Amino acid sequence: MINKAWREELQELKRDGSACQFHDAEWGVIRLKLLYRGEFLFFQLNEQALICEVSARYSTLDKTSLKRWDDGSVIGAGEREALAKIIARYYRLCWKDDLRIN
Repeated sequence: MINKAWREELQELKRDGSACQFHDAEWGVIRLKLLYRGEFLFFQLNEQALICEVSARYSTLDKTSLKRWDDGSVIGAGEREALAKIIARYYRLCWKDDLRIN
């Protein structure tokens, strides 16, 4: 379950204009922003958003941190794999680094 503080932060980040934003023909609006010295990543796919664990220093994504959307819905294994690939693709466009998925 997402706690109230995370949910409020996600809503604020959705309104934040400083995130990298893309319009993907297949997936729609995609937004990314590194948080907390590069230890977390805000990811938005259309109206849904989440915060996951990354290491900007080592360019890695912990895909097990892709657990729930901001509305509380659970991210299943298949969706987790697809999201990790989307994040890796657009991470490269934002920060010019290949993101390793762990």
